[in-house]
Amino acid sequence: MPVKCVAFSSQHGVLISASWDKTLHIHHINQPDLIPATVKLPNKPFAISLSPSKLIVALSDRATIIYDLALLVNTARQSSQPLPNTIDVPPFQQRENSLKFLTRAVAAMPNDEGYAMSSIEGRVSVEWFDDSEKSQARKYAFKCHRQTAPADPEDPDGESMAMSTQYTRCRSTQFMARL
Repeated sequence: MPVKCVAFSSQHGVLISASWDKTLHIHHINQPDLIPATVKLPNKPFAISLSPSKLIVALSDRATIIYDLALLVNTARQSSQPLPNTIDVPPFQQRENSLKFLTRAVAAMPNDEGYAMSSIEGRVSVEWFDDSEKSQARKYAFKCHRQTAPADPEDPDGESMAMSTQYTRCRSTQFMARL
């Protein structure tokens, strides 16, 4: 099946890909002799992103699965089954996202506190990993405004998202938002 998205962790030496066949694949870049591990997902992945300690996976049913990255990588390294080398890793968190429409992109905060997701309608939600009531009260969503610059046909609206390590800004294609 085709790969939908990829993420690379230089800290852990892995390349993680998400496929339309409802799987994640963990490839060990620094140890190519290791068999890539496969994690089964409940639905199709639309986007993935890495924070320093978490893997965020946005799924087709408005679900979001968050994995502890160290646990995921260590379990994958210890597994030595023949292909497809399926591993079972419990998620750190599993939740429904607050966006009404199809998720297009997800971006982890560089400070490892949470993530932002964008939808096809240009709405962005900001969520936190800490599941305490106080932290969850900080969640919010907003509608981005289109920029007046002409759209780039190579990069349609809402297809990508990135967090700035220098400023409190989230950049979504054709949309700009201040967090």
